[in-house]
Amino acid sequence: GADIAGTLELELKDLNKMIKGSAGLQKMKPSGKVVAEGSLNGDALDLKMCGIRAKIKSSDIAIYGLKLTDVIIDYAQAEGLGQMRSMRSLFYGGSLYASGKVDWTAKTLPYSINADAKDVQLEDLKTDAGFKDKDVSGSIKAMAALTGTFKDATRLAGTGRVSIANGRLWQLNLFKGLGSLIYTSDFSDIVFSEGSCDIKLAQKGFIINNFMLKSELLGLYGSGTIGFDRAVNATLRPEIREEAVDYGARGAIAMAVSSNTVIKIAGTVEKPEFKTKADLADVMGGIADAMFQ
Repeated sequence: GADIAGTLELELKDLNKMIKGSAGLQKMKPSGKVVAEGSLNGDALDLKMCGIRAKIKSSDIAIYGLKLTDVIIDYAQAEGLGQMRSMRSLFYGGSLYASGKVDWTAKTLPYSINADAKDVQLEDLKTDAGFKDKDVSGSIKAMAALTGTFKDATRLAGTGRVSIANGRLWQLNLFKGLGSLIYTSDFSDIVFSEGSCDIKLAQKGFIINNFMLKSELLGLYGSGTIGFDRAVNATLRPEIREEAVDYGARGAIAMAVSSNTVIKIAGTVEKPEFKTKADLADVMGGIADAMFQ
């Protein structure tokens, strides 16, 4: 039996040695040093069943290549169930709040996490997200509920929602291709005042629904998938605002064409491929209406 109070310093990369054979941990690539202050009581030879209360702090850690600073975690454990009662940290100019639990008694070590990120700045995030040389910006909010197992990384699943305000996105490969397809003049100064999408995490990647981006001149709507191999398969419908075209018959015709045209996206995130497809019957009907008006 043990009844211990004290401080523990731990390098997160050493978790792979403590939880051997954990594909989930290997994929997370945790790094950084944490300091835990708290107490432990119970059978010292069966730590997973011990009672634990700890306050965990770190100035800087990384998970999945993303950095969290000024991290504070409230952790409790009893009868094999570990609970992250709360976690808060700074996150790329914004904040991140989370809670979760893990069943240490189950063979696969199943866990669940709920996370809420607010006011994350895209220009701060871009270096660790893989597009540091792009002129992009915006304020991001995200909510996610994830479940998985530490023993099997393929069983990760979840749902979430992401929104962005004042987004400058045109230098990203995906949106740069869209912009050159829709506009013949410069489009880099167009800022999306709002945008959002629902995300479902499946075995092979992300399923994206209710995708929406709005600006004064252009709206984009659609759905699609992005695989863990970064393959893209999506359909977008552009909606050009009246302010973006000339008034009169010419503008009405342009809007009739755009409202009945969809953009198919394939390829990869780095090298997307675009094709346009129009519903000719609806386009012609819209043009006829414009001409008669």
